Amino acid sequence: MADMNLRSLLENYRYEHSVLQKEYCTPQEMKEYSALIKEGKPLPEGIYQYKSDDGTPLDSFYRIHKTDLSREELAEYFMYKNAKCLNTIKNCAVFFTSLTVISLIVYLFILLLSL
Repeated sequence: MADMNLRSLLENYRYEHSVLQKEYCTPQEMKEYSALIKEGKPLPEGIYQYKSDDGTPLDSFYRIHKTDLSREELAEYFMYKNAKCLNTIKNCAVFFTSLTVISLIVYLFILLLSL
C-alpha cells in the first residue's frame, strides 16, 4: 500500500513538473467515452476520466503523454529548474539581509540623534 502512495506521489510530481502532460479529449471522443461508461464498458487503454475533488467521476476525459526527452535532457531540465529555485532563494536572502542592514543603520542614526 505504501508503494502505491509513493507511485501516485511520483506521478503527481511528474504532472507538476511537466514530465507527464494531460491532453483533453475532443468533444466527439468525450461523447463516445461517456457512452462507454454508461454501458458499463471499460475505457480504452491510456484514456482516463477526470474526477471532482470528492472523487465523483466527471464527464471529461484525458489521455496522458510522456515528454519525449531523454534521461540526460530531463536531468538537464531539472538542473536548470533547481538553479532557478536557488536563484530565487538567493534573491530573498539578499533582500532580507539588505533590509536588516538598512534597519540597523536607521536605528543607529536615531540612537545618535537622541544623544
